[in-house]
Amino acid sequence: MAWTLLLAAGQGNRLASAIGGLAKQFLDWKGAPLYWESALVFSRCARVDGLVFVFPEACIDEERERVAGLMRNASLGIPWKVVAGGALRQDSVRNGLAALPGDCMEVLIHDAARPFVSPVLVNRILDGLHGEASGECVAACIPGIPVVDTIKVMDEEKKVVATPDRKHLMAVQTPQGFSLAFLRAAHQRAEEEGWVVTDDASLLELCGHAVHVAEGEAGNKKITTPEDLEMLRMTGERIPC
Repeated sequence: MAWTLLLAAGQGNRLASAIGGLAKQFLDWKGAPLYWESALVFSRCARVDGLVFVFPEACIDEERERVAGLMRNASLGIPWKVVAGGALRQDSVRNGLAALPGDCMEVLIHDAARPFVSPVLVNRILDGLHGEASGECVAACIPGIPVVDTIKVMDEEKKVVATPDRKHLMAVQTPQGFSLAFLRAAHQRAEEEGWVVTDDASLLELCGHAVHVAEGEAGNKKITTPEDLEMLRMTGERIPC
């Protein structure tokens, strides 16, 4: 059984000032908050059995009520829960993991600011977890796309110290898929060791587990900066300027 954690608890500081102080995941798009588009996509995947929304603690009651209202117009058709996020991304994930049912074996973690995720990509990640390529189930499978720009490593004085071969580099996306037992153990160790990371795959790496990479999608963009709003405007929706 696989559930999805939809992370919608971030502050989105780089974009908030451009949309009147609103966190990007709550931006109105297609007549609903931005996070709802991802929820609908995951609900269309037959292999996804449930969904946990992770919202800022300050608005959790309001968003629970809003999700219930959205469900009356377009039901997800799968069980769903709402939990409060934490100060850090990994705190939010840990809170979401605690809400998963006992029979859940796999979890997909997705950033609500990636509204263009497709069912094809979701199934590709689940296939990767089930070992379609390797022949055996794995601890983690994440989507990645090749890096097209040359990457430079700088020191504290902003001097270039290395130029890694980009054929070994990938830009990582979400959803990231995990065997739940491995991910929970990794989060437990992160608490004990004081690790702070930017994605959950990094925790698996720090624990010594192999993280498999599946082909991502160029269109699976993350709404991060004011310039990214153009991707939403191209759909014909009104987005604040």
